Amino acid sequence: MYHILKSIWEAFLGILGVLFERVSKFFMNIFGISSEIDLVTNEVRKALFLLSLSFLVFFVFSVIVIAILLTPSKTVVVPDVVGDDIIGALVEIGNAGLVPNMEVVISEDKPRGIVVRQIPSPGNIVREGKSIKIFVSLGSGEFVLPDFTGKQIEELRSFLASKGVYISSVEYVQSEMEQGTVIKTYPSFGSKLKPGSQVVVYVSSGPQVGFPMPNMVGFSYDKAMLFLDSKGVSFKVTTTQTTDPANDGVVLDHLPREDEFVSQNVVPELFIGVFGDENVVQNTRFVLYKVGLRSFSKADVNTYYIRISITDSSGNRRIDKTLNNLSTLVLPLKVRGVAKIQVFVNEELVREDTI
Repeated sequence: MYHILKSIWEAFLGILGVLFERVSKFFMNIFGISSEIDLVTNEVRKALFLLSLSFLVFFVFSVIVIAILLTPSKTVVVPDVVGDDIIGALVEIGNAGLVPNMEVVISEDKPRGIVVRQIPSPGNIVREGKSIKIFVSLGSGEFVLPDFTGKQIEELRSFLASKGVYISSVEYVQSEMEQGTVIKTYPSFGSKLKPGSQVVVYVSSGPQVGFPMPNMVGFSYDKAMLFLDSKGVSFKVTTTQTTDPANDGVVLDHLPREDEFVSQNVVPELFIGVFGDENVVQNTRFVLYKVGLRSFSKADVNTYYIRISITDSSGNRRIDKTLNNLSTLVLPLKVRGVAKIQVFVNEELVREDTI
């Protein structure tokens, strides 16, 4: 074996020597240089040597490149996998020496997992190893919308997005349900939806805080004031002059009107009649007097006699009440000018105010 390789190597060197000699003579003849000139001492001879060597390297490289380019690459015919199931399509494309590239799509007429189309088309001739893109059906994507009543809207939004369905609008409705929870949808729960559909969602804004305004025209001032106070809202009282003594201390009008909603942001206003001249009207006030009496209760007392003495510019008057237990006393009062109020519990003075 050694002698064979040595013989091949010597033959190769011999061929290179002949080629080098002929190329050298070729360039020497072009430049008119004698072959008798010494290669080592003559600079021109050295230049011709380098030029010949460069030409030889270029020649060998060109032969290799041309050989590669002229070598025919292996080509294959693109198989037809449209209508095949995904597993069969992948195997067939792989057996053909091609690389599958899969993308899922919604299809109305192809069941889930079936190839809808492919690129390049079947029958095309391509090089081995080329990528073939196949589009695989997800089916129609139709689904039944589950019941999300009472769940947070973000949970519903996430579910719909995963199905390719989006919320077109959100409507907030006052409800006893927790704020931010889903009340209903349109289309309703249980409906069949497809990707691309849109849904309107109705969401709770929380319990309705407030009440519809009753018709209190004709109410006495104390009844109207106690009603609004029981609803936990602040209110305003405006005195209105009346020429009818029967309307003295009576509600003549109010805002909001009957059946209009009174919310936390609305301050109701009562227009209460006052019989008298303009000076009397200006000096008359309707106030809600509140005083805490719990601290004055005693363990051995079952009945409490409450006396409220009121002194203002209209004179002196008293209000008597009997209570089984002491808490907060809420008393609507009609006073004129500055009023002094004294509260007695079982004839003991417990509170004195000026309003």
